Amino acid sequence: MSQSTSVAPPLSLNKRLDEIENHLGRLSINEEMDVFAIFQELDEVKQQLDDGEKRGLALKAEQAQWDGILATIKRDAGELLRKAGGKSSLQSARNQKGVPPDHWWWYLDEYLAEERRKRFYHILRLGIILGAVLALVVILYQKFFAPDPKVIAEVTAKQNAEQALMEKDIQAALKEVEEGLKQSPESMDLLMLKAGILEAQGKTNEAKALFTELEKRAKNPEAFALSKAQTYMLLNRLGEAIDVLNGLIAQEPDSAKGYLLLGQAYELMGDQLQALQTYEKASEVGERVNDPTTVAQARIKMGMLMQIMGLPTLDQAAPTNTP
Repeated sequence: MSQSTSVAPPLSLNKRLDEIENHLGRLSINEEMDVFAIFQELDEVKQQLDDGEKRGLALKAEQAQWDGILATIKRDAGELLRKAGGKSSLQSARNQKGVPPDHWWWYLDEYLAEERRKRFYHILRLGIILGAVLALVVILYQKFFAPDPKVIAEVTAKQNAEQALMEKDIQAALKEVEEGLKQSPESMDLLMLKAGILEAQGKTNEAKALFTELEKRAKNPEAFALSKAQTYMLLNRLGEAIDVLNGLIAQEPDSAKGYLLLGQAYELMGDQLQALQTYEKASEVGERVNDPTTVAQARIKMGMLMQIMGLPTLDQAAPTNTP
């Protein structure tokens, strides 16, 4: 019985892996680099690894090094995208090459957009958990102080509807809203959710009538626009949210909250530069109208986004030349 032997991997594969690691190690240095050349190297390494696996080569160490490189690319995706010239430049390059989806480093713009969506829904999920805690507090309050059951119905229905929308079950979300409206038929939050869901289902006439009614009932145009935009964002209809917020800002240029929410919508769409500029505007307007809460939120958003983009953050003071 013959004993199988492992074939040593080609040296060029090891050299390529080392070179890619060296290139990625210089990402933190403020210098230009040919990101597309790195991606080309990644393409060729992947091909070698796939071929080696088919031929039964001993590639355990090389595979581990490759996995580490891919982890680095995910970690520094924002900086790589910036040095590649941004979203449009990367899209153009991959379209010209006809890159397959499994070479995902050519799709860093889509990867980052998906990561942002995950973070958004994670934050939203935390909000729902906090809402559940609030609902429990409301229930305990009901038990000992007997408040209006409409409050509990509204909180529970809104929480359940938002959870259903996160799970992309729009029909279940509408059902939850309808159940809540049976107990609290005048709830602005539930009616706004219902209008957004109806519009998403293509029932435009019903949705338009309900939006019109809610606009008339709203305390002020800003409150209505913010609520409508938030509903669109929850439904992942970011273009509509941006249209609503731009309309609000055109009418009320001192709406710091409008700029803040608009920045969030741009960020979710993957337009980091526009988001950053809009957060900066939210901070500027917030200071002018004495809205410290919005200023703080905008600056936190700016700091997080600047880290993702590899830019100096707000708390990094500019170097000074001392004599």
